[in-house]
Amino acid sequence: NRGSLSDTVYEALHELITTGAFAENSRLPSENDLALEYKVSRPVLRQALSRLRNEGLVESRQGSGSFVSRRATGSISFG
Repeated sequence: NRGSLSDTVYEALHELITTGAFAENSRLPSENDLALEYKVSRPVLRQALSRLRNEGLVESRQGSGSFVSRRATGSISFG
């Protein structure tokens, strides 16, 4: 089902950000590349990216793609 697919992609990307595989301020691969890598449709991928954006881990820049805005930590801090 769609929810679990986007959850799987979300968890994989979250892990890559947490471990530093995607460094802070680095650009994520394109939506097309990520969708191919995880074998999901772009809407499923966008759902996962949206969740990362909502948590403040990723930011989208118009015309430039998605970037890691900060490394994930064990606890989420607001402020």
